[in-house]
Amino acid sequence: MKAYKLSQIITLFLTLIVCSQAWAYFPGQEKILDSQLIEESAKGMVRIIVTLRGYEDVKGLDFRGDRTRLKSVQSKVAVLQEQVISEMGAEMNQTDVRLENLPVFSATVFREGLKSLVAMDDVAFIEEDRLQELHTGQGIPMMNPGSYRSSKGGAGVAVAIVDTGVNYKHPALGGGGFPNDKIIGGHDFGDNDPDPMDNQGHGSSCAGVAAGTNISSGDYIGGVAPGAKIYALKVVRSDKRIQSSAILAAWDWCVSHQHDNSRYPIMVISTSLGTPGYHSSTFCQNASASAVVANAKANGIAIFVSSGNEGQRNGISFSACLRDTISVGAVYDNNLGQKNYSNCTDAGTSPDQVTCYSNSARILDILASSDCAYVPGYPGRKYNRCFNGTSAACPYAAGAAALIQSYAKRKTGKFLSVSELRRVMTENGDPVRDAKSGITKPRVNIARSIRAAVPGGGMDDRDEDDGGRSDRGLVDELRDILRDSKTQ
Repeated sequence: MKAYKLSQIITLFLTLIVCSQAWAYFPGQEKILDSQLIEESAKGMVRIIVTLRGYEDVKGLDFRGDRTRLKSVQSKVAVLQEQVISEMGAEMNQTDVRLENLPVFSATVFREGLKSLVAMDDVAFIEEDRLQELHTGQGIPMMNPGSYRSSKGGAGVAVAIVDTGVNYKHPALGGGGFPNDKIIGGHDFGDNDPDPMDNQGHGSSCAGVAAGTNISSGDYIGGVAPGAKIYALKVVRSDKRIQSSAILAAWDWCVSHQHDNSRYPIMVISTSLGTPGYHSSTFCQNASASAVVANAKANGIAIFVSSGNEGQRNGISFSACLRDTISVGAVYDNNLGQKNYSNCTDAGTSPDQVTCYSNSARILDILASSDCAYVPGYPGRKYNRCFNGTSAACPYAAGAAALIQSYAKRKTGKFLSVSELRRVMTENGDPVRDAKSGITKPRVNIARSIRAAVPGGGMDDRDEDDGGRSDRGLVDELRDILRDSKTQ
């Protein structure tokens, strides 16, 4: 008995020594924005995102129409990254991702490498490279596309799908090699190779929801914006892990390659991914991600992110909680009876009912259709018979944005800014109250948003589901709701 107690005392003593070492101050420690990295580095290797000084100078730059400026910034960024990485030498175990337009890179380091990095004058701050996970009747009619979808249907716009890749061999997604007429470009950031072929099906389903082609197969009627093109940006590794740095690299890539096809610039990004176990009721602070999103916004690219599927009443996942992303929650598009999920149950379901799993918060932007979509999958010609979750809602909203941008460009000669797009989508949706949180948010209404974006345009395309209420009355109601709920 005494020996057993002695062993416990020794174990406790050694644990205290390790903990004290982990939290012992070292120069530059204040640069580590995620404090848990300090403790974790005492146990072994950690994955980090490093942002270098000078990032403020290139954050939020508009490169549209100035390829020379873009290339100049990229050259300077590459030099800054290489200087730090070379100086670290063997202390940096591995560098995984280097952004092109910001002096940011990801790496894996042990404790000594972390200490060396924060001691460098060129390092501004270090954050954890968080793991992310997939946020996994047609919902198109409920979003009221009117005739806007059938006339051109997103032509002149490309949607980037940041996900598990896209099955470009599926007939609804080009049906050929890569690139093809539908999937016009992309990259694999998970394993850093040029082939973004999907090997799970999730990304293919997202692509099919946003902008797939109607090939008259089963219940599939094509994507929300069937005339839009798609970029396939794969961020899942071969071991099925998804690091935040890969997502940042994909978003950053969209700025660099926005105008690779001048007839179909990247204007919308759909990201149905989020961090497990992390939820925020306020706009989350992540400096490197915020800088990447700011660059996308400055270049007119709207980033849609799913809110997550944990059924949170007051918190959405990262990176939906970033201020300048457009976060998307989920509603049912039909009466599907009782629905049972791993973390909640809806005893009854009906159109425009917020799903029990959809994360809610006052900072949430919009709601879109989710359950239950029949869409392209993987492998071959396979279809996913019930794609759902906020993973489905996100590309529904992204596809709607592609329709709005396409029509705005065609009628006015220019695209909406990201702020303008957010405003017309949030102020012209149909107000829907989430029973679990009591929070009311707008569900996407495409026709009304387009009429607001292009005053006097397409006034013949009146939607028939407003119950006799005018667009103006609904807009005023939503403005009051949004003013009360999203005051941060």
